Amino acid sequence: MNALKSPDTALMRYVSKTLRISYPVAHNIVLNILALISGFKRAVLFDFCPVTRTQLTAILSKIVTESCGIQSSGDSGDREKLCTERYSVVELVGDTGFGDWFIMDRSSNYEGYQPIVIDCSLRLPGPRIAGECVTVGHLDTFQDLLAVVQSGARSWSRDNVCLTTIYGMVLGYPWVYYTADEGNCLGGEPLFLVEVALPVRHAGITETGDDV
Repeated sequence: MNALKSPDTALMRYVSKTLRISYPVAHNIVLNILALISGFKRAVLFDFCPVTRTQLTAILSKIVTESCGIQSSGDSGDREKLCTERYSVVELVGDTGFGDWFIMDRSSNYEGYQPIVIDCSLRLPGPRIAGECVTVGHLDTFQDLLAVVQSGARSWSRDNVCLTTIYGMVLGYPWVYYTADEGNCLGGEPLFLVEVALPVRHAGITETGDDV
């Protein structure tokens, strides 16, 4: 199993300087992209503004290069090919996603996938299961994304969708969040934390002795 590397200090400084962001934020970005490259995540999603896709692609390429042990003095074309063939930057509604296209290209990862969509729009008194139109619409959009990836394309953009929902589906979550609010985010509202406790099974008997 791959071990997640600790972010290199010089690399975090490079990201901080390039994006003009604080060091802690740069640390978070590098750590998440390293998790993607190491196989611990299918995709990561950030809200960058204003940052160009060229800048983000350069950052992704540098992180991929260093994490894969490719020499900086090597062929820049080889580094770019490695970056764009497997990993890529996707822009959608002002947010930015870094994805592992290789994992997303394997249809078996999403076979029979039917997540529950939770509507967290601020106009509602509280979160609730989204309507069928929202759920089916985003599942169709997600399938469109997979089809684009499987066709060999390395960029994707659609309007009028909640990127949080789409990336939750990319990650394969059983529940994904949706919001209809402008800005494509939850507006700083705290999410609900739900804890589920299950009994331990021993040959069909719970630890309290009751049949399961």
